[in-house]
Amino acid sequence: MHSSRADPNIAFGTRAKDRNVNEYFILENRQESGRDAALPDAGLAIWHVDQLGSNNNEQMTPGQHYECSLEQADNRFDLEHAADSGDVWDLYGGATAPKFGAATAPNSKWWDRTASGLEIEQIAAPGATMTVTTRGGVLPTVAPIPAIVGLLT
Repeated sequence: MHSSRADPNIAFGTRAKDRNVNEYFILENRQESGRDAALPDAGLAIWHVDQLGSNNNEQMTPGQHYECSLEQADNRFDLEHAADSGDVWDLYGGATAPKFGAATAPNSKWWDRTASGLEIEQIAAPGATMTVTTRGGVLPTVAPIPAIVGLLT
């Protein structure tokens, strides 16, 4: 079980061992306060990062995808399709979006469609501190990620 408080300088990152070090996930507790006061909702943001991706590519294919893409809990990917600039269904947490893994939609697979090993079985309701429970109680790998200012402890 891992907990994160809402703090713009703290996020948690995970990437696979013995794999391309340019692809990983970032989990971030986002709350409607401070610099995030205008967010449409609060919850856990799950970012899929591929440093070899391009912010000019929104096709969402293994060869053409954004460098950093929000895994939108509603699986509509409105941001990539320019349908809106975010809505109340995009973040995870509580009864509406309690899980994220290989079998969910969207899923936690790498862009090449192989399993990342990230299996979040329970995401607490949005709040100042959010708890994430993963399969086996551990995240697959905790590694320093350049885009992250701090790691959860």
